[in-house]
Amino acid sequence: MAKKKDRSIHMQVKSPKIKFSETYNQLAKHIAFKCCRNTFIEDLHSGIGPITKNGDFSDVKVIDGRGREIPWNKVSRISDEEMRKLNKEVVNKIYTFFMLKDDEKAQEMFFCHNLRDWDDAQLDEDFMKALALRK
Repeated sequence: MAKKKDRSIHMQVKSPKIKFSETYNQLAKHIAFKCCRNTFIEDLHSGIGPITKNGDFSDVKVIDGRGREIPWNKVSRISDEEMRKLNKEVVNKIYTFFMLKDDEKAQEMFFCHNLRDWDDAQLDEDFMKALALRK
């Protein structure tokens, strides 16, 4: 018999041991899919990606309108205007999800995707550390 995988999450911050929740795991994946992934970020992602021979993009440069050569790893890939647009779209989608939480048809549409290929959710270490600092 295969050994059951320990799904507990251990953080190196002062917090109680938090057990993995399949319900919240699925909810997080579906919110990410519907409210973050399927947004304006797809337009930004759809362009031509650079090729690196080194594997770390240190050999890739961007030449801007002034003729400056900027290493790829230093290039800002999203403008302030694009970030504002993305934030607004994500907030509106998450707000809509919560406002329709009791609508059966909306929930069916929201959870109709198979996201088994997505990694399981984990507690965000930076968030947990910040929380521990506030206590």
